[in-house]
Amino acid sequence: MTLESDRKKAIKEYMKLMGYEVYPIYNGAVYDIRLRRYRKSGTRPGVADLFCVKPGIRSIWIETKGNGKQTPDQAQFEAFIKGIPYTAYVLARSVSDIEKELTMEA
Repeated sequence: MTLESDRKKAIKEYMKLMGYEVYPIYNGAVYDIRLRRYRKSGTRPGVADLFCVKPGIRSIWIETKGNGKQTPDQAQFEAFIKGIPYTAYVLARSVSDIEKELTMEA
């Protein structure tokens, strides 16, 4: 596993412990056995890595990053999401970034 996949796993587990349903968004290429090659997954560029929902509370889109920066597509998606009521966007480098967002929720 890579550091980013470890980070995603830790964030997913934390969100589940906090009562959220967690839906990973698979961006990038998918191997097509029939075509014997990689093809685009069909997700719009810039969509966050995780979508988390807690019924009756709100939803949170989470983009996990290590030391890297957001792409322009990711920044555009963040701006779009921040315009939706009861929906949050978090650029998370660790679980502590998620904890900060959830503290603001309370």
